[in-house]
Amino acid sequence: MNSKDKDISEGINFFFEPKTVAIVGASRNPEKLGNILLRNLTEGGFPGKVFPINPNETEIEGLKAFPNISSVPDPVDLVVVIIPAIYIPDVMKDAAAKGVKSVLIESGGFAEIGEKELQEEIVKIGKEAGIRILGPNTLGVANAYNNLVTAFSTIKNITKGNVSFVAQTGLFSGPILSLILSKEYFGVSKICGLGNKCDVNEIEIIEYFLDDDNSDVIALYLEGISEGRSFLSLAKKAFEKKKPIIVLKAGRTKAGEKASLSHTASLAVNNDIFDATVKQARMIQAYDYDELMDYAKIFSFYADRSNLMNFNKDKGIALLTITGGGAVISADVSASLGFNVVEFSEKTKEKLNEIFTPRVAMKIGNPLDIWPSATLYGLDKCYSIALESLLSDENVDCCFITLLTTEITKHLDLDMIINSAKKYPSKPIAVWILGDFDLTEKFRKKLEQNKIPCFSSITSSLKSLKVYMEYYTRKMYT
Repeated sequence: MNSKDKDISEGINFFFEPKTVAIVGASRNPEKLGNILLRNLTEGGFPGKVFPINPNETEIEGLKAFPNISSVPDPVDLVVVIIPAIYIPDVMKDAAAKGVKSVLIESGGFAEIGEKELQEEIVKIGKEAGIRILGPNTLGVANAYNNLVTAFSTIKNITKGNVSFVAQTGLFSGPILSLILSKEYFGVSKICGLGNKCDVNEIEIIEYFLDDDNSDVIALYLEGISEGRSFLSLAKKAFEKKKPIIVLKAGRTKAGEKASLSHTASLAVNNDIFDATVKQARMIQAYDYDELMDYAKIFSFYADRSNLMNFNKDKGIALLTITGGGAVISADVSASLGFNVVEFSEKTKEKLNEIFTPRVAMKIGNPLDIWPSATLYGLDKCYSIALESLLSDENVDCCFITLLTTEITKHLDLDMIINSAKKYPSKPIAVWILGDFDLTEKFRKKLEQNKIPCFSSITSSLKSLKVYMEYYTRKMYT
């Protein structure tokens, strides 16, 4: 690695792994963004040094404040800027004089509103000084493994996980991160808001994540691609390393294209070209936020099982339900998605005879509806024997399970599902839970804390299972 490449690499690393952070625009006013940003670091457990920069203050949140970056006595790894855009060229010059290598500009007011010359000015200063710039017009970054949060929305106690997000929107650094922390049970590794991408782009961030041991899954929200060939090459590298990239591209319509121009000044990419690139690069495409999060979840939970997948499988699926209607719908959705709704082996049918009367046993098939037997043998026994039998079937590659949360099922022993999943780690399970809201959340929490993904509908369950199976069987790309 030559010295120039090393400087570039360090510049990217400092966005996620700084030892010292200066905040230009830090404020004593708790309602100001600069105060929220400062408190995210000081109260969130970030172990590095934090330097508030404000020429009108001598102390902020118990920390000594400095009038400018040059006056900070320590070396500064990362400068975070949250002041009006017109003053930022002077900040860049100050950072250059200090020898700073990384500047994160959260302020808006640049190319996204037509101020291209102002944006070009800060880029020029950065290039001449060897400073990498992230943004402008971004909500910043987060690193769950060192409690670095540069968002200006209050975020604390990030759950450590293996999914890293790259986005051209603050939605991930703010509301989406808050949603994951409050609702989802898969954790995050890192989050990066690209903003206008005046310098650092998705290519460099993805490359950093590929070398990051805590990033097993990479989820992207993009409004445009910076370097098509490099993007393609890097995505193929991710596929080889078994680090799935899930991508949601916005701006697929004329209205969306117009919105992206005013949002981050991104030029839209032709949908057909983008879709072909995604397939060629062996990425997974999501078409809305729900799909992006669903796919991130299933790959997160099953990331450590990917090496157990048999790449020659035909996506043979077993459908285990407790409702006749659910059985019919799940069979329809499975078939429409290309799953092979397999015939169970004779050995499996013999095992299932234990929980079916002779008359019902004659009709055992896939989907398997256990409700007719539940009143006779009990739900726990029926689920336990049925799931164990289906997962042990050599024709079954994965399984979809329906759980109802009602007064009748509230004492269902979920450990039998968890134990079966652990016994057959190469056969992923997707669960749809329907019923009482509080009980559904209780069930989901226990299952997902044991890395069994639950979904909000039959379709979302099976679509998520499909993309996971296709990614690891390589059939998505043949």
